[in-house]
Amino acid sequence: MTDQSSSLEQTVAHHNAAIAQINEILLLIARRQQETVQIQQENAQQIAANAQAIAELRATLQDRYGGNGQRGE
Repeated sequence: MTDQSSSLEQTVAHHNAAIAQINEILLLIARRQQETVQIQQENAQQIAANAQAIAELRATLQDRYGGNGQRGE
């Protein structure tokens, strides 16, 4: 009975260690996901700023050179 008990304790200990490793991996994945979301939000803000700058530049070029953005002769 002691061998079975010892074997069961070893199995439980092994499973507990495996669960702890899985939990650690899941935590790392969650952190990476948060970082990815943050980067995506920053990228979206930069894209919006770039779009605004392009629109302003386009308007300036149209005012300066005419409707098609090319230098008039």
